[in-house]
Amino acid sequence: MYDVLRARHGASVSDLRLAYKVRELELLATGVPSSHRSALERAFNILAIEELRSCYDAMLVDPRSPISFPFSGFGLIFVSGVPRNDRFLARRIISFIPERKKRRFKLPLRKLTYYQDRALYRDSRAKLEMTLDPILLPIGFNPDWNRWKHLVGATADVEAEFVKTGKYYRRGGHWSLATWEIALPSRIQLRLPDNLEESLNVAQRTHHRFGQYSDWVSVIRERVEHLPVEKRELERLAAREEVPADFELAQINWKADYDPYSLTELKGYCFVCLR
Repeated sequence: MYDVLRARHGASVSDLRLAYKVRELELLATGVPSSHRSALERAFNILAIEELRSCYDAMLVDPRSPISFPFSGFGLIFVSGVPRNDRFLARRIISFIPERKKRRFKLPLRKLTYYQDRALYRDSRAKLEMTLDPILLPIGFNPDWNRWKHLVGATADVEAEFVKTGKYYRRGGHWSLATWEIALPSRIQLRLPDNLEESLNVAQRTHHRFGQYSDWVSVIRERVEHLPVEKRELERLAAREEVPADFELAQINWKADYDPYSLTELKGYCFVCLR
C-alpha cells in the first residue's frame, strides 16, 4: 500500500494525504481505469487510520500476524468457498462493499483531542469517530491546545462519509457487540470559519489571563460549587484582588458545552456553576 501511494513507511498522516492527492492527480491525468484510483483510495483510507495501519505494518513484518478486517466487515461481501453441514466455509474474499453514510454537521473545535500529528474527534452520543490531519485542519495545532481548547467558540462545517465498524467485548460471561461509525479519511471535507484566527487568539489570551489569576480563580470556583454568587458580588471580589475590569468573570466556571448566547443571558442574573 505504501508503494501504491508512493510514500515511505514512516510517513506522517499529512505526508500520506499529500502523497494521495498528488498520486490521484497523476492517475486522473493519465486516464487509467477507475480500479487504479479505487486501489489508491483504499490504501490511503487504511494507512491514515492508526489502528489499521499498525495492523498492516505488523503483517508486513510477519505475514502470520493476526489481522483485523478493515472496518469490521459491516456491508456486502462476495466470497467463494464450500458448504459444510449447516455452514459455509469461505476460502476467498472476492469483493467487499462497506456500509457508508454521508453526514453533515457542525464540529466545535473544542471537542477535538489534539496530538502532534493529528486531531481526533469522538462523539460518544452519536458514536462517531473522525481523524483530521494538519493538511485537512491547517491551524497549527499541537498537544498544548488541549489545555485551553474549551475556550474556543469556533465551529467547522463537516461533510464526510462514515462506515460502520465494531468490536466484540466479553462482559459478564457473554459477548457484547459495540458499534460506531468512523469517517473515511479520503471522504472528509472541512470548511473553517472566516474568524477562526481571531477566535483562537481570544481563547489563548483568556487562558493566559486565567493563569495569571489562577489562585483567585480556584477559590471562586470552589465557592460557586456550593452557592451561587451574584455578578455584582463577584465584581467586588475581583476589584479587591486587583483583577482587571475587562476580565470576563462569567467564564470562570462556564463550560463550553453552552453556547455564547446562553452565557450572555445567564451572566446578567447570577453567576452559577454550569455543568
